[in-house]
Amino acid sequence: MAPAVNHARRLQLAAAVLVIVALVWLAGYLTGYRKHAASVESPSVMKLTPLPSAPGAAQSTSGAAISSPSPLLPQPLPTTPAVPQSSVTEYRNHRFGFALLYPSTLRAEGESANGDGEQFSAPDGSLRLSVWGSDNTQAQSLADMLQYTLSMQTLTVTYKHFGKDFYAVSGFLHADKILYERVTLRRDVFWGFRLVYDASRRQEYDHFPGLLTRGFRIP
Repeated sequence: MAPAVNHARRLQLAAAVLVIVALVWLAGYLTGYRKHAASVESPSVMKLTPLPSAPGAAQSTSGAAISSPSPLLPQPLPTTPAVPQSSVTEYRNHRFGFALLYPSTLRAEGESANGDGEQFSAPDGSLRLSVWGSDNTQAQSLADMLQYTLSMQTLTVTYKHFGKDFYAVSGFLHADKILYERVTLRRDVFWGFRLVYDASRRQEYDHFPGLLTRGFRIP
């Protein structure tokens, strides 16, 4: 009778152990399932870094770039004819010590009898240039010299500049010619040049005043 009782107890003990193991496994399974379900229902939020906006793009309050219309590119300016370049020749005046770089296309007509200057002209007569030096024996001022030029009845002035020791004036002469004159007064000596050319040849000659001004060298 005793062996049968012992066998029955062993079976009950083994069954109890199996039940406990099954309960522990089931509890672990349910815990893992709940965690997985929670992660699926509430996914973690990833922090997105906004892309750099293009230069000049506006920014919203959230930091995202707001697209704006691309600026219109400036239209190219119309091209203008290139200023003709002139080779130059140097004229030196030994009496007053000045020099002038003048376009080589002009021909020299010969120095004046008293050696105070020179005259030049275009071969077709469309331009004349005079350059000179003069002692201020009559104690004249630059304003006096400028007024003498402005008093020419056939001159319509379009440009006039009065500097510290020089003046420059330009305008239409006889309506069909252009005059440019620049005179400097230093150490009681006048140095100057006058350019007169056909208005119909402006495209060819309008750069001469600047060229002559840069090439007029006074001691």
